[in-house]
Amino acid sequence: MRTPNLRYMVEAALRAGIPYVDVDVSEVRTYMTTNAASDLLSPDPAAPTAVDERGRSAQTFTVDVLIRSAGAERRITATGQDIYAISAPLEVEAVERILTGRTKATGVVSAGAVFDAPDFLGTLSAHLTVHAPADARG
Repeated sequence: MRTPNLRYMVEAALRAGIPYVDVDVSEVRTYMTTNAASDLLSPDPAAPTAVDERGRSAQTFTVDVLIRSAGAERRITATGQDIYAISAPLEVEAVERILTGRTKATGVVSAGAVFDAPDFLGTLSAHLTVHAPADARG
């Protein structure tokens, strides 16, 4: 079932003549540490303390994506320090690529479809480490 916001965006895109491709995803799993969940549920959450000259907290993150389709697997993992500190560089890189025409697609598409993913992630190497096992690259 789609959320109303996504449905609105898809319908608006279709009305504007922008193609939309629906992807059938049977399962999405997300995990969060109990410490992170407790921080979010705290009635008086405190901001993390900066621990380096770039203002990053000591918190670390891992984003692990595993896709299985037709008997094949593809995996990529990104790790780093302070996931919120990477938000601005990621957004600035995306906007700069859009404004300079360095896109592979237009319309309602995923970031992976609009940008050259390895190149995009490479520009963020000062902020995160990306690992894609050779046997899972496809």
